[in-house]
Amino acid sequence: MAPLRDAADAIARPALDAMVQSVIKALQSMDAVGMFADVRPRHLWDEYCWQLQAGPFDNDDFGFGSTSYNFDEVLQTCINAEINKQPRAMHLCMGIFVQHESLDDEDFEPLSVHAVSNWMNERVNEIASARDLCLIGPDRADGITSYIDIYGIVAKSLEETGELSDLLAIYADDLLWPTPDPDELSNLADTMLDAFWAQLEQENSETSGPALSALLGAERAVKSWLLAQDIRPFLDDVVGQLQQALDEYPASLL
Repeated sequence: MAPLRDAADAIARPALDAMVQSVIKALQSMDAVGMFADVRPRHLWDEYCWQLQAGPFDNDDFGFGSTSYNFDEVLQTCINAEINKQPRAMHLCMGIFVQHESLDDEDFEPLSVHAVSNWMNERVNEIASARDLCLIGPDRADGITSYIDIYGIVAKSLEETGELSDLLAIYADDLLWPTPDPDELSNLADTMLDAFWAQLEQENSETSGPALSALLGAERAVKSWLLAQDIRPFLDDVVGQLQQALDEYPASLL
């Protein structure tokens, strides 16, 4: 049976991994229901992971039956859709792969869609359970700086004085959204610039020097450059880094 098992592994495992990813993408394509207070999920996948980690929610709080059961039903529908796309020969390989421990047992079912479905369900739940969901939870505004690389003149200066974390926290919900409101990002950029400029003016009042005075004297040009070349690129990158942090899970799970 070993050669048969090895062949099934080689064929079925990559296909199953791809199917699990497709299930996750399907959940990511669905809007969040918005049933958990103080949680800001981007899509149903975030919400599924949250209820799995924070639940179970077995009470009929919304008049539609058990919340956790309903989420499980949605997941199962997505899993079944992926399995049904596969040809019968792939079902056989996947059935051998997920049941290889019982190949010699009378319980082995060569075309067990149920066994494949259970394997995929467990794998999706492993990934969902391993995600760091702090950035969508009630305390998402705290510690944003621990998820990002801080660079640039303004951001580094504000980090040193402890102001950066507070400013990012104010605009946390915009920074954590895949497509943040550009007006809000502009407001954050202006606020960061004002805080940085106040630092320069304070430093100039305490230890005035010709270089710093000349810099402050060219306020309009310097501020325009800082906004375009330093602050906005940093904030755009912060949004990308936070999205990556939100979607990360241990690579060993796939």
